[in-house]
Amino acid sequence: MEERQYDAHSAGRDRALAFRGNVILWIQRAFKYLGLLMLLIMGAFLWKLWSLYSGGVTAGGKIAGFQESRGADSPRAGRGGGDTEYVIYYPVVRFEAEGKSLEFVSNHGARGGPAYRVGQEVEVVYLPGQPQKAELARSVRTFSVLWLNAVLFFAAGLFFLLTGRWLFPRLANRFHSYGAEGNG
Repeated sequence: MEERQYDAHSAGRDRALAFRGNVILWIQRAFKYLGLLMLLIMGAFLWKLWSLYSGGVTAGGKIAGFQESRGADSPRAGRGGGDTEYVIYYPVVRFEAEGKSLEFVSNHGARGGPAYRVGQEVEVVYLPGQPQKAELARSVRTFSVLWLNAVLFFAAGLFFLLTGRWLFPRLANRFHSYGAEGNG
C-alpha cells in the first residue's frame, strides 16, 4: 500500500514538473519569436531611413501646421502626484516633388512644444518615384534618429532572442534534473 501512495505522489510531482517544463517551453518560444520580430522591425526601420539617407532626393518644403498627440506619464516613485500629461507635436509639411503638391506628417515630433514654426522653410527628403514616402531631412540625418532607435531595437531583440535560445533551455533542464534527483 505504501508503494501505491509513493507512485501517486511521484506521478503528481512528475505532472507538475512536466507542466512547468511546458510553460518554460512556451515562454522560450515567445522570447525567441519576440526577439526575431524586433530584429525584423529594426531592419525595416533602418532600411527605410538608410534608403532616404543614401538615395533620397531633396526638395524645399514649409511647415503647414502640427498634428498633436496627447499622452500621460505614470507617476514616478518618490515624486508623488498623479499622471503628468504631455503633448507631442508632429510637423505637417507641404512640398512639391515630381510635379505634385504633397503633404505629410513627420514621424519625428517634439515634446513640450513645436520644434518648428508654421511657415518655416524646411528641407524634405524623399525616394525618387515615391515622393509620398518623405521625411524631414533634419530627422533623417540626425544620429539619434538614424542609429539610436535601431541600436535600441537591435539590443532588445538580441536580448529576447538569446534569452529564449540559451537561458530557458537551461531552466528546463534544471526542472528535469530536479525531478530526477527527487525520485529517490
